[in-house]
Amino acid sequence: KEKMSSGARDSHFIEPETGFSVYAKVPKGNPNGTKGTSPLAVVEPDDVAVESLRALGSSLEFSMEEGSRPIIGVSGLIPGVGKSFISVNLAALCAGLGKKVILIDADLRKGRLHKEFGIKRGNGLSQILLNQASLDDVIKNTEVQNLDIIPCGNVPPNPAELLGSKHYTNLIDELEKRYDLIIVDTPPIMLVTDAALACRVASQIVMVIEYNKHSIDAIKDGMTQLLKGNASAHASFVINKYEHGHSDGYGYKYGKY
Repeated sequence: KEKMSSGARDSHFIEPETGFSVYAKVPKGNPNGTKGTSPLAVVEPDDVAVESLRALGSSLEFSMEEGSRPIIGVSGLIPGVGKSFISVNLAALCAGLGKKVILIDADLRKGRLHKEFGIKRGNGLSQILLNQASLDDVIKNTEVQNLDIIPCGNVPPNPAELLGSKHYTNLIDELEKRYDLIIVDTPPIMLVTDAALACRVASQIVMVIEYNKHSIDAIKDGMTQLLKGNASAHASFVINKYEHGHSDGYGYKYGKY
């Protein structure tokens, strides 16, 4: 019955079919990563979704090999699965453990992390990759102790080219000297090649899928695309908007790329 269903729901089905672990099942909840300009993980640390993300953080840390780069790439299969919710709150939880964390919005086309933290979009990642700003110009502090963010910046004419450049890898190298953990929030993998390019520096890649939304073939194809150019990365899934029963869920839109 599960195989015939259009949407994959269960980790016991997804894991053997794909060969990758499901590290967290995050229940449906607030469609935004923040309340006001503070992450949900800070405002409501006992929320069930936050508890699931704590488990994700522990699993990622456990699977991070000794000596591997402390870089996590996060992508979604398609728009609207809640990828930024996962990125923002994972970053906040890691910062809460005393790690110095930088969250990078590498969605140069439709990035929205600046909205989550109440900061301006301009003067961000695209500006530093275009040599229009310095690193110190684009790093923004957040209300969360130990957590900084680099917003996406203004939309450049060539996002994929910028993320595929040596300038991008040099930037990550520099940030690695300053921070204990780098989390890169990337665009949906099924729409543009940007996500695979942004994730090529990561030692951990997390793909966010929505409960009962995608076929197993789409999930497998998405992970294959995401791992292009970085086959050595440790990959895992997060099932977001997880339901124990069936009911009409909320949806939040994310326009065309």
